[in-house]
Amino acid sequence: LTKAEWKTDPVILLHLCRLGIPTGLQMSMITLGGMVLQSVLNGFGVVFVAGYTAANKLYGILESASVAFGYAMTAYMGQNRGARNAARIDAGIRAVLVLSAEFTAAIVTAMLVAGKPLLGLFLSTEEAGAADALAVAYQYLMVLMAFLFALFMLQAYRSSLQGLGEMTVPTLSGFAEMLMRMGAALMLPTFIGQSGVFFAEGAAWVCAAALNLVWYYIRIGKIKRDMLK
Repeated sequence: LTKAEWKTDPVILLHLCRLGIPTGLQMSMITLGGMVLQSVLNGFGVVFVAGYTAANKLYGILESASVAFGYAMTAYMGQNRGARNAARIDAGIRAVLVLSAEFTAAIVTAMLVAGKPLLGLFLSTEEAGAADALAVAYQYLMVLMAFLFALFMLQAYRSSLQGLGEMTVPTLSGFAEMLMRMGAALMLPTFIGQSGVFFAEGAAWVCAAALNLVWYYIRIGKIKRDMLK
């Protein structure tokens, strides 16, 4: 190692900050929305919270496929923009959408068949109200499954934009996701009861996915033209 190899490059540091800080803000906003959602849940009683928490634990495992596709697309898009390979960018987005549809179908089918037994692993059957908690958990899980493809779409398009260096709309979509999650959690229970809170996640996914999808197709033409210069 030489002294020159330890020298920092201000241009690279600024570029990394431009890419990293918006992502950090996006995750902070998503977390804030989750905190508001949790405060609403706490008013619904111990049994309801137990069922909701059990479903969330299982969902945390199920969402790993969409998160993995997102990480893959960030690296893939960045690599191919750097290589100026527009054809592979188009092929990549098509491939991730097909994979997303296939994984969504597989996960939903598995949850329809084995959702209740799997949820039972996260609940103590000896506790009072266990059956009611399981019913809450299964209802929430089925709502999540109805919106699952939107989550895959969100991860695919937001991560693709980030990999292509487009940070503004992915960050704004995190803000929109927070507002939608908070709004649905606060308002829907007033109209359709406690189960209204189940739709907060799905509404947030649909809103954020739509923003990223539209922006991707607005920007991708210019991005590819810039690559050919």
